[in-house]
Amino acid sequence: VAGAHGAPKRYFTSKVEAIHRLICSKPAGHRHFYEVIDQGLPCWSYFDLEYDVDTTSGLNSQVDGNELTRRIIDAASDVLRESFEMSWPAGFSGRGPGREGGDAPQLRIEVLVLDSHRTNKFSRHLLLRTHASQGSREEGGEPRFRAAPLSGSEHAGRVA
Repeated sequence: VAGAHGAPKRYFTSKVEAIHRLICSKPAGHRHFYEVIDQGLPCWSYFDLEYDVDTTSGLNSQVDGNELTRRIIDAASDVLRESFEMSWPAGFSGRGPGREGGDAPQLRIEVLVLDSHRTNKFSRHLLLRTHASQGSREEGGEPRFRAAPLSGSEHAGRVA
């Protein structure tokens, strides 16, 4: 498929590890990848952080991209945890062990940061991959987690 300026585009699906290897195999100036997110299907929380930088005029030259990234991750993680806790089954106390002999569900958030900024443009893509415990435990006593992508969010596809 021809993209902007006639450059070819290729579409593929893969596990995160394979995409990471592919991205790392490309020279820094040739890492042009885009995400396709199907409306209505479960997906991970995704943020596209971008802004232009012009050192001559000073445009955004004082913006700390690392701090911006940290603040977005922290705020999004808080919202994900709050939403997860609100969806707990009845009978759980809200924190710590559940009342009915089981452990309260837990949420782990894996953060993947894809950095593709250049001298004149800051660009980072963030994926927050949620994993929920199911009450069962691994052999060592640790909770067993399963992938828990988001679905049915009223905020999906909106620019924040």
